[in-house]
Amino acid sequence: MSIKNSPTFTAKERPPLPDEVYPGIYVGPKSTVNQYAIDHIGIKIVINCAKKIPNLVPEFAKSYVDYYHLEIVDSIDQSLKGFINIGAKLIKEGLDQNGRILVHCEAGKSRSVSMVLSYLLEYTNTSLADALAEIQQNRPCASPNIRFLRDLGEYEIIKKGNSSLDLRNVSIVYLNGYFPTLTKETIEDYYNRFYDLQHENDLNLIAEKICQEIY
Repeated sequence: MSIKNSPTFTAKERPPLPDEVYPGIYVGPKSTVNQYAIDHIGIKIVINCAKKIPNLVPEFAKSYVDYYHLEIVDSIDQSLKGFINIGAKLIKEGLDQNGRILVHCEAGKSRSVSMVLSYLLEYTNTSLADALAEIQQNRPCASPNIRFLRDLGEYEIIKKGNSSLDLRNVSIVYLNGYFPTLTKETIEDYYNRFYDLQHENDLNLIAEKICQEIY
C-alpha cells in the first residue's frame, strides 16, 4: 500500500521491513515500526510484545493503525502462559478483519515469535515444531527463549494431546540456564533423579531440589 503522505526513500535510505512469517502476519524488531513499513505493507495492527518498549507507531499512522501492548519480559523467569490466549486472539481478530499485522519486540526473535506460535497452535492444525520451522524459514533468526518453548509445548499438549517438541530436552536446557556452571550431563542426572510425574510441569520444584543438593 502506498500513501501519498508517507515519506519516500532511496534504496539505501529505506527503513527496515519486517518479515512475513505467515500470510498476513509480519514479525520484526522495534525498528520495523516505521512509517514506510506500515504504509508499504499495509499494516493495520501493531502488537508490541516487549514490556519496556513504548508505543512506536508514528503519529501520522495512529489514525489508521490499531495498537496493542503485551508486557512480556524476555527471561526464563517469565511465564508465557498468561499471554498465549491473549496474543493468539488479537492476531486472529486482526486477520478476520483482513488486516495485516506487525508483531514486534526488541529484536523480533523471541517474544514476538512466541505470540505468532501461540496463534498457530490455537487456530491452525500446525504442530509447534512445524510452526517454528515455518517461521524460521521466513525469519531465520527466530528463536523463542527456552522457557517460552516449554510453555508453548505444554500448551500444545493441552490442545492436541501431545507435544511435537522434546520437552525433556527443553526442560534440561531451561534448568541449565539456572545453573550455568553445571554440565548438561549433571543437569540430566539431577533431572532424572528429581523428575516427579505428579509435578512434571513444575521445573521450579526440580530447581529447588538441585539447590538443596549443591548449596
